[in-house]
Order: sequence, then C-alpha cells, then structure tokens
Amino acid sequence: MKKIMIWATMLLTLCACQNNNNTTTEAEELPLPETIEEFVERLDSMDSFFEHTMNSDSTTSSYYRYWGRYHTKNFENDSVREREMAIRNYFSKGIKHLQEKYRPKAAKYYEYETHINGKDTIEFVLATKALSDSLPDDMKGKEFSTNYRYYPEFITYNFQKKNEDVWEMFTYHKEEKTPLKQLAHKEDVQQLVLNLISSVKGVKEIPVKYLNENGERFNGNIICFNWQKKGEKTALQEGTLYEIPVKGEEKMKLVNDLCNALTDFVKTHYAPYLEYTFYDRFDKEDSDRYITNIMGLNINNTEGAGHAAMRAGLFRLQVGGYGDQSLKILFLNVRNQSFYIPMDWMEIKQIHNNDIEWLPGSKYHM
Repeated sequence: MKKIMIWATMLLTLCACQNNNNTTTEAEELPLPETIEEFVERLDSMDSFFEHTMNSDSTTSSYYRYWGRYHTKNFENDSVREREMAIRNYFSKGIKHLQEKYRPKAAKYYEYETHINGKDTIEFVLATKALSDSLPDDMKGKEFSTNYRYYPEFITYNFQKKNEDVWEMFTYHKEEKTPLKQLAHKEDVQQLVLNLISSVKGVKEIPVKYLNENGERFNGNIICFNWQKKGEKTALQEGTLYEIPVKGEEKMKLVNDLCNALTDFVKTHYAPYLEYTFYDRFDKEDSDRYITNIMGLNINNTEGAGHAAMRAGLFRLQVGGYGDQSLKILFLNVRNQSFYIPMDWMEIKQIHNNDIEWLPGSKYHM
C-alpha cells in the first residue's frame, strides 16, 4: 500500500555553507548528469544538507531525498559566494537537462509557471514510471499534481524568485520491492540503539515528560508534529533522554554507525507505519547545521490506515547534538494524540503546559 509522507520534519537551510575551495572547480568540470541517481549523488557530494527519508511496508521500501536552498545576493565572503554559485549553477543546469531528457518518455508530467507582480514561480512534477498499484479511493479522479506521491518514481522541482533572492527545492522519490522483511517493533529499535551506545562510559539516562493540557503547541519552535484534529487535547508524552559523552571523531563515528544501522534496519524490516529521516554526509564542523534533527525514526504497529493508525501507540526516536558537545538521543512514546517535540528537547527534562524544567547544565537552567 502506498503511503502519504509526513513532510513536517522538513528543515530549511538559509544558505548553509561549508568552506570547500575545490567546489567551484569540481562543479565546472562535472558533466551533465545522465540519470536522476547520478544527479542526486553529485549534488549530495557537493552539498551535505541533503535530507533522506525512508518508508517501509511489508513489500516496498520508499526512498525520498529532499534538497532545499535559499540563495541571496548577500554572502559572507568571496569563497562562500563562489561555492554557493557553483552549487546553484550545477543544480540549475542539471535539473533542466533531466527535465528535457525524461519528459518525452515520462508516464506523467505537470508544470506550472507564473510571473505575477515581479514574483517568478516555476515548478514541475515528473513521474518516470506509471502507477504499479491502484490509487486509494480518496485519490481517484484527482489530478496528477495532487496524487503524484503515489507513483513509484518521480522528481519535483520548485523555483521562486523575488528580486535577487531565489528559493529552489528538489525532491526525488524511488520505490524498491524488498521481499522477506521482518516485522519490526519499537523494542527492536530501542535495543539496536542501546547496543551501539553500550560501550560508551558515563551515559546518562534521564526520564522526560511532556504534558500540554491546552491542546496547543509548546511555546517556541517545534521540530516534529503529527496531525491534530480540531479541538483535540494533547495528552501525556513520556520517554527517556540519553546523554552520550562523546566528542570529535568519536562522536561522528557513533553518529555514522547509528545512521548505517538504522538504514539497514529500515531496509530489512517493516511495520504498518515506519519512517526514517536522516542526513548521511556531514562531519563535526557541520553539526550546528543539523542540531536537533541529525536523524529521527517513527514506528507504529497499529493495524489500519490513515490518521487513526498513525496516532495510536507511536514511538519516536530523535537524535541530535550541538557542535562538538555530547550526543543526545530521545526515546518518546506517543499515546493516541498529536505530538510536538520542542526545539530545545536536548535540554528539557519536563514540560507541563508551558512551564519548563530545564536539565542541570542547560544554558537556560537558572
């Protein structure tokens, strides 16, 4: 069964940059991509802020890759300008080339363009393959621009420009059939993570509790949420926060080990709802660009479909870490309600409505 993605975990990067003196030269030398996969891999190697999402059911693994970039005329210095322009030029040339190459043989194609009031907007959706399963009843009869997420392979592109500022976003989705998967439970994910951190000395295990009785979001920003019906109250959420005292290369190795282990897990396991989002190419200098969202996993074994299934017994795994500080891992149980994770989850022990108890040592702790 095809599933609709939860896009709420999507992060935007505002000209998030690395100093890489070879990027401009490499971009100029790169030939135009011959396949979508080639384009994604090259862009990923140039710009590590590339979000990956995997979904898994009993027969299908779905892979999504998101790339978003806000281009502005204001740059920190000339080297950053060169790097940004190199990435932008390669992306613009590559996406146009793929559009022209795949469009004549596309299963479905949709394009929209407008230039009203000096605002340029261009977008397209291209499905390279026809539907392999029938559409759900609520999607039958709807236009391709609405139901394209059910196609087994597609790319999307969105371009918006006002004056000199440009926002571009690209998505690539591909499905693979994977037989003989094992049914997964939250305990499997928990044990996998605990096994990986068991060799680290001094790990702190902190009970956490979020309670909002007003049916509203917590004060400040949030990084993850499920749908909330009108008038619904957000109930108790409880879990465990692990603080792992690793820094530098040791921290990066643990992050990469976690990423690889969870990726393999999602490839070989399934649940009625299983979604994993991560960044797979970064180092300790990049950590502040990801902060609270290095990786996250949702798993739910409730049978059924739609909101009701996704909102009952959800387990959330969240991984984050500021700069070269300790790594934080959150296990959160969500009981039959929408849920919100506060942006500063790594420094919070309890929330009751909007009263916050900060962890000792937190920058907010009084």
